Amino acid sequence: MEKELKIRKASVDDVNLIVDIKTKAYRDEKERFKPEDTKIPKWFYDEWYIDMPENIRLINEYYVYILTVNEEVIGTFWTHDVDADTIELEDFCILPEYQGLGYGYKTLSMMEGMFTEKKRWILGTPFYSLKNHYLYQKAGYKKVGTASNETVILYEKLIV
Repeated sequence: MEKELKIRKASVDDVNLIVDIKTKAYRDEKERFKPEDTKIPKWFYDEWYIDMPENIRLINEYYVYILTVNEEVIGTFWTHDVDADTIELEDFCILPEYQGLGYGYKTLSMMEGMFTEKKRWILGTPFYSLKNHYLYQKAGYKKVGTASNETVILYEKLIV
């Protein structure tokens, strides 16, 4: 059976699911990378993603989505408008057991198709997330700078 990736809009009923996905993905990444750099910011140690009221706020105010493959939940992400032409991707998380299987790359393409009016995509990812860097560059994103004392790499993609 072919594995069908789908994106569906999240509802407040999905908040526990979203928190679970973010927790598993971010904890796995932190455990695997454990950067030994003295510049590690406070956000690396915080678990801001488990804040239920904040996740409910995101669902109510922004575009929050759930990723499924053959009806099985594999990830989440949310976006928000920066301006008429620009959208920012946030908290793009795929469960660890589904990483490296092409779902991230395919999701990025599907996202762009959902927001065809947007001509510029932006995002940030931790400096130590080398798999993320590879994924974004493969999908056509270009490094445009850094933030948080150079611990976050900023990417941009212009859609022509």
